[in-house]
Amino acid sequence: MQPEEIPLYLNWSFWAVVVAALAVLLSQIPPLHIIFRKARIEIEPYSRLALTHRVGNPNLQLHLIISNIGGRRLRVKNIEAIVSRDGSQVASLPVQNYYQTKSDTNTVLFTRFTIEPNEDWGHTVNFLNWFARDEEREYREMEGRLKADINQKRSRMAGDVTELIEADPGNVSPLQAFFKDKFIWTASEYELVIKVTTDVEKANLEQKFRFTIFEYYETELRKITDEYKYGAGIYWESNTPQTVFIDLKKA
Repeated sequence: MQPEEIPLYLNWSFWAVVVAALAVLLSQIPPLHIIFRKARIEIEPYSRLALTHRVGNPNLQLHLIISNIGGRRLRVKNIEAIVSRDGSQVASLPVQNYYQTKSDTNTVLFTRFTIEPNEDWGHTVNFLNWFARDEEREYREMEGRLKADINQKRSRMAGDVTELIEADPGNVSPLQAFFKDKFIWTASEYELVIKVTTDVEKANLEQKFRFTIFEYYETELRKITDEYKYGAGIYWESNTPQTVFIDLKKA
């Protein structure tokens, strides 16, 4: 007589295997409170930002942390810094590049990236507009004339020339005018909007901050223009600071 076969639903070995398999499966699935969370991000900038310029063309540097606090993976497509003064927008600066680590001296090009739920993306990023093609050509022509002027004067001097050589005013004034046309960091109160665009429209975020540029900071940023006549800040780097650090507060 063969032993009576135990029904599958009463076989504890079978159910032990099922329970173990379910435990492994459930461990791979996010908790329900995460699954049902909406797509959402938040941003946290460092409390200071750096302002600088390239012949007046404004640059803004900021350490920024973007956190995915929603329940689904998000792809960040763009980050933009919108600057307003006295209620009027003065610049819209897209992110161009960033430092991968704090110790890096070279930046990498900004590209779209993905953030998983409960993950962060934090880097020091640079916001700026590159010169338009016509502006780049105009600037290079002015730079070339200034450099040729100074080099020609140096070649006429005997011996090793160590002192700075001053270019003709006619080759300096166009660069001063170019700076004046581009420069926006004047003493005033500013509003900064950090705009993050993702692949989920409802998760897009705009957050407002404020900062103040005092007369001292404006003066510091303008100092380099006094050295344009020597080519400093144009085709060679000067020791004159061209960056100021400003306190940033939530609006």
